Amino acid sequence: MDGVPPGGFPGRFYDGRLAVAHVVTLQVGSHGVDVMGSDVAGRGDLPLARWPRDGLRLGPAFREAAGLTLTHDSAPDARAVVQDRAAAEALAALLPDVVARRRRSSRRVVGRYATAILALVAAGAFVVHQLPVLVAPVVPEDTKVEVGHAVADLLFPDSPECRAGHGVAALDALGDELRLAAGIERPLEIRIVDHPMVNAFAAPGGVVMLTRGLIESADGPDEVAGVLAHEIGHVQHDHATVGVLRRMGITALLQLLTAGSGAETLAGFGGTLAFLSYSRAAEEEADAAGIAMLERSGRNADGLARFFAELQKREGEAEDGVAGLIPSWLSTHPPTEARHAASLRRAAGTPALSEADWQALRAACPGRTDGRSDKRSRSPEAG
Repeated sequence: MDGVPPGGFPGRFYDGRLAVAHVVTLQVGSHGVDVMGSDVAGRGDLPLARWPRDGLRLGPAFREAAGLTLTHDSAPDARAVVQDRAAAEALAALLPDVVARRRRSSRRVVGRYATAILALVAAGAFVVHQLPVLVAPVVPEDTKVEVGHAVADLLFPDSPECRAGHGVAALDALGDELRLAAGIERPLEIRIVDHPMVNAFAAPGGVVMLTRGLIESADGPDEVAGVLAHEIGHVQHDHATVGVLRRMGITALLQLLTAGSGAETLAGFGGTLAFLSYSRAAEEEADAAGIAMLERSGRNADGLARFFAELQKREGEAEDGVAGLIPSWLSTHPPTEARHAASLRRAAGTPALSEADWQALRAACPGRTDGRSDKRSRSPEAG
């Protein structure tokens, strides 16, 4: 047979029982491979193994510099090794069916690795997106409040909180009413921040922030109530905690679960505003929750839709160069036409605040008694 050296292919044979290498020759026939060598008594040219083609396997190094390794399913601990590179290539050429089987096996291994990689990707997606949803409810409430305070302090480090007059107390009472309508047992902490930015946030632990710019941009208390109810909707569904956990990663998640310092944990992660950026689904869920709690409490539920409409109008004016500022709340809570339509309600309840309480709320920030802001000034952009 062409390519077959006289007497067969020289190699070494390990029988799997003794740590001894037998000097052998491998003879290839239509039936398979005969391993010919000397027995323990020194008698030579004896068949030490006869391996049918069915069950022959090429070892992992069969195309490497070490040569070729041949095994058989009937003797998994035994192996025959042809170390000469040229002899190994010639022997492989006589076993095309075995080589093909090896290649199919390699493809199966690659397929298993690909499947494993896809499984790891899926597991990673679960950790990033779903695990925080499952973990958020078991984060201790004290830890959530601590993180909420840290978020609030990092968002507006140089802006004082507005507490002047009785308007803030009226807003607190409205927030408490909405909280009970939403079935939230823990008290909320509602802050008004003396900042011209038109924005509102719900941080973990029931910390809700409204800016002076948002209150001054509203046409009436029902619009502020709609925004407040929307943010309380985020609290109801724990969106802020989920968002923080997703962005801070598994290490910070473990810190929070072990009651680590929320402030120290957040300080190690930049972009605090990004923690409070929600998915479209979360925003729509907060819309629906806010409208539901307004309706349950007997208040006008049309304010959120009117606030959306006003912001969209100003966004269009800003694009036309008429106004100098797109309100920040529009960029962090982007209303779509579908969200605006879904939030449309008629004014079928009572106003959120009396006229006196509304005017007091608009004057709650020290030195701001006219309830007006410079809408042309550019405020810091929220994430």
